[in-house]
Amino acid sequence: MRSLISVTLWVLIGLNLFNQSLAQETGSIIPLYIYPEGNNWQRLFDAYRAHPITTWAIVNVYNGPGDALDPNYANSIPQLHSAGINTLGYVLTNYTRRSQMQVRADIDKWKSLYNVKGIFFDEMTNNDNDANVNYYRTVNTYAKSQGFSFTVGNPGTRTSPKYFQTVDNIVIFEEDTGFPSKDILCSQDTNGKGRGSVSIIPYNIGSLNEAQVRDVKSCAGFIYVTNDVLPNPWDTLPNYLTRLFEVLRG
Repeated sequence: MRSLISVTLWVLIGLNLFNQSLAQETGSIIPLYIYPEGNNWQRLFDAYRAHPITTWAIVNVYNGPGDALDPNYANSIPQLHSAGINTLGYVLTNYTRRSQMQVRADIDKWKSLYNVKGIFFDEMTNNDNDANVNYYRTVNTYAKSQGFSFTVGNPGTRTSPKYFQTVDNIVIFEEDTGFPSKDILCSQDTNGKGRGSVSIIPYNIGSLNEAQVRDVKSCAGFIYVTNDVLPNPWDTLPNYLTRLFEVLRG
């Protein structure tokens, strides 16, 4: 009888762990390219307070930190931190065409002017060129040496697995071609880093398809979706943001 009970308990524990893995939280990395005045950021605060998930907001003062302190950003970034929302400072790499010295200078400014928590490397290469891979490894090492806890690279498309050893997370989908399929996401080789190293930011998504979001959660640790469109799909927040957070938290 004890043996049967033990087997039953282990089966129940296994099923519980399996269900937990299916329901694991998925975070969101949000390009918050919206000037912080009035209630421009309020929808983000409301969504986070209603359904708190791991959230990283990418702040972008002037295609980076800019050269001088902007008081509105200086006042608003601490409000994000106080609410529980983390921040990433935008750093342009221009597919390695910007020098590492320029990139390091932006990293230094984000630290000294705004004290953000992490760094977002935009326009990241995705080819199998070792020199390019080393570029991102080097600037990432510098960011970490300055105390930034989380780094994200953005090629905006599927990438060589080598890049997953250079930063903490990579955006492998930034398109207005519809919501990415699970096959596209799950077939990305992360070099052993797993779902937490993968994020997607599809835009021009008119309405939130909750089933699609749930379908890709097993392969993407961070998901953001917006109905905003070009030329700047990141200058508003979607009216379905709170519902997106609820789905990601479930």
